[in-house]
Amino acid sequence: LEESQAESEYRFPSYFKFLTVMAFKTFQEENVDCSIVEVGIGGRSDTTNVLPSAVVTAITTLDLDHVEILGDTLPLIAREKAGIMKKGVPMISTPQGPEQHEVLVQSAKESGALLYTAQTWRAIRKHSNLKASDPRIVGLAGSYQLLNASVAIALAHVWIQNKLKLPPSPPPESSTALYPLFELPAPYLEGLQTCCWPGRAQKLVGYRGLSNITFLLDGAHTPASLLASTEWYLATVAEDPPENQERILCFNCKTSKPSKTLLNNIFSRTQGTPYSSVLFTASKVRRARDHSNDITNIINEETSQQKALDTQWHDLHRADSVSS
Repeated sequence: LEESQAESEYRFPSYFKFLTVMAFKTFQEENVDCSIVEVGIGGRSDTTNVLPSAVVTAITTLDLDHVEILGDTLPLIAREKAGIMKKGVPMISTPQGPEQHEVLVQSAKESGALLYTAQTWRAIRKHSNLKASDPRIVGLAGSYQLLNASVAIALAHVWIQNKLKLPPSPPPESSTALYPLFELPAPYLEGLQTCCWPGRAQKLVGYRGLSNITFLLDGAHTPASLLASTEWYLATVAEDPPENQERILCFNCKTSKPSKTLLNNIFSRTQGTPYSSVLFTASKVRRARDHSNDITNIINEETSQQKALDTQWHDLHRADSVSS
């Protein structure tokens, strides 16, 4: 590709644009039954939004992310996310704040999409006679995954109805319509229980023979998701409280992220179980000599970002000492 670029009159596309086109081409050649396409940034102007239609679309919990591109308020971000709505196509959304929801409602009217809000996990569990005492129904850890599971269930239901040419669910009768409840069949339950997502609320014990170290890993990178991640961490630690063991936080975020807010969300929740050490790692990734390696994100940052994070963390400690 790099060699052919010199001979071409066209500018080589960005990595994500190239990856999207390559994925669509692969899906077409392999004649896949179902492709799950996740946007890169936003939705309205995202590369993946070249698709003219879809069987079903979805929006999960909105939070402040990529604000330099999508806007610095949740309603602005909601407008960009709503750009994936398609005429006559169901859109499943998690419950959103009033302003964000109103943006989605207006966008659905403009696009002709069928907007539903996902049911709560409590309602789904009750309708399917699943008891709270049953073994974990959703294999992914973290209470927030129950909300994501509610969306996934509705998405699967719409797709199966379409695939089997079954009658679709009734269209929404109001702007607050919930996706209709149905009893979860065995394949749904199996899928929920066996779902695995490495790097999201993941607990690793004995990794590479390190029997005395437990890793708790999560890729949260927005204020709300980091709060959810911290709650998962606290709940996990409470299940098996470590005695006379160190708790080390290894934290990394790019300069474009609201680092003060992110660190405060961790600090404010973990004062009852403080860390013995905090490490701020660099985001520098070295380009491999072997070009067959797939390096998707080359970031070169100086240590100034890590020094700034260290200062912010110490400032939180000082402020806490003064207030107490």
